[in-house]
Amino acid sequence: MMNFTTNEFEAIWAIVESTLVPMWTLGRGRKSLVSPKDAFFMALVVLKYCEPWDKHATDFGMKAPTFEKMVHRVFAAVEPVLTGHYIKHVSMGSQAEKGRMFRNYPYALYCTDVKFQPSFRPTGRFDEAKHNYSGKHKLYGLKIEVSVAYPGLAVDLSNHESGSVSDWASLGSRPLARSDAACPGFDGVSCPGTRKVDKL
Repeated sequence: MMNFTTNEFEAIWAIVESTLVPMWTLGRGRKSLVSPKDAFFMALVVLKYCEPWDKHATDFGMKAPTFEKMVHRVFAAVEPVLTGHYIKHVSMGSQAEKGRMFRNYPYALYCTDVKFQPSFRPTGRFDEAKHNYSGKHKLYGLKIEVSVAYPGLAVDLSNHESGSVSDWASLGSRPLARSDAACPGFDGVSCPGTRKVDKL
């Protein structure tokens, strides 16, 4: 159901168990009938299948609001632990040691682009829905900014923005996320061995 073998699931569970079990049993009042391990399994199933909450809740024999609240609670507890364990920050030194440099621009730590994700037209009035319309793609959707280190490792991901926001505005809205990049500018101003790109 979640695309993990039993051994893979047990390995991930061993990482989050020490955080999730105390949080699950802490506090006064009525305790959840679902064990922490089962709740973690359900959360992974939600990540795997993009279905409405009521469909997932029906699959597990629960009411949709209760199921949604439980899964959000699991995500809140597990996200910092899994992020710290699995996401490793990329440094220029480690990329150079492994020979993972961009051929055309070896001084760049990662490249950044904006990805458009199509979606259905939001319900409601037209003036509310038009913020998600992208004139460039002629579709409704959302945009995210993704930074990728050399062999294709995603190192940074922004929050989503409306489809009507231009790609340049998306790239310029998060200067602090790129402040630790190897080169402060995308035009080669302060990077040795590169030429300045003429602005059009």
